[in-house]
Amino acid sequence: MSERNFYLMFFPVIFLVLCSGCTTIGNSDGEFGTDVSVHKVKELDEVEEISYENKMKAHYNQIYYYPFDSSFLSEEDMESIKIQANYLNEHSKSKVSIYGHTDSRGSAEYNMGLGERRALGVVEILKKHGVSMSQIKYNSFGEEKPAVLGETEAAYKWNRRTELVYGDF
Repeated sequence: MSERNFYLMFFPVIFLVLCSGCTTIGNSDGEFGTDVSVHKVKELDEVEEISYENKMKAHYNQIYYYPFDSSFLSEEDMESIKIQANYLNEHSKSKVSIYGHTDSRGSAEYNMGLGERRALGVVEILKKHGVSMSQIKYNSFGEEKPAVLGETEAAYKWNRRTELVYGDF
C-alpha cells in the first residue's frame, strides 16, 4: 500500500475520532463560545461525582443520575434544576442543552425513549420555573455516549444520567 493510500484510508477515521462528542467553552462572564469536540469516555476509576456545593450553583454544567429504568429525579437534583432555572431567568441570553443518557441494558429504541424522558423531565422543571423554550434544547443519546466503559453495576450507575450544559446552540 502506498503512503498516499494509507493516509487517504485512515484520515477519515482519525477525523471522526477527533470530532466525536462535544463540550462547550465559556468565559467568566457567562458568555459562551463554540462547541469543541472533546467527548471522552472515562474509565470507572476516573469518574467523580459533582459536589453538592457545585450542584447548588449556577451556571455550572450539571449531571443528574437516575436509578435503573427510571426518569425520576432526586429532591436534591430538583433543587439544583430550580437554581439553574433562576439563573436562566435572570440571564435571558444564556442557553442550556439537556442530554439524556442510559446504560447499555435494553434495546436501542427503548433507551432512546428513556433518554428522551429523562431530558424532558429536566426541561419540564425548567419551563415550570419560567425558563423560555428559546433558551433550551434537548436530545436523547440513549446508550450511544457512555460516560464510563464497562458492563458492571458501577459503570451502569454513571451512564444513567442527564447532562445540563450551558452554551450556544
